[in-house]
Amino acid sequence: MTDLQRQYCDCGRELRLMLTIDSSEWGGAGWWPREDPSPTDPDLPPVPSAGEPTQIAVGRYGAYRVFVCPADASHPHGADVQ
Repeated sequence: MTDLQRQYCDCGRELRLMLTIDSSEWGGAGWWPREDPSPTDPDLPPVPSAGEPTQIAVGRYGAYRVFVCPADASHPHGADVQ
């Protein structure tokens, strides 16, 4: 993976990160919030994948980021997959 790259609008302003869609929660199920049921609890129904409840995989299991122009939200948005 690489660092987040700066993106620029056609108007010259640096785009701001608006949304990130990640391929997993909790760093790939290395931990999970105490409020959420444990995927290993035998008294619960099977969990498809504790770290991937939405079953979304971005690219090669990365993140999809959407960027917006701070000067005018109607300017074209930017996006990247990492």
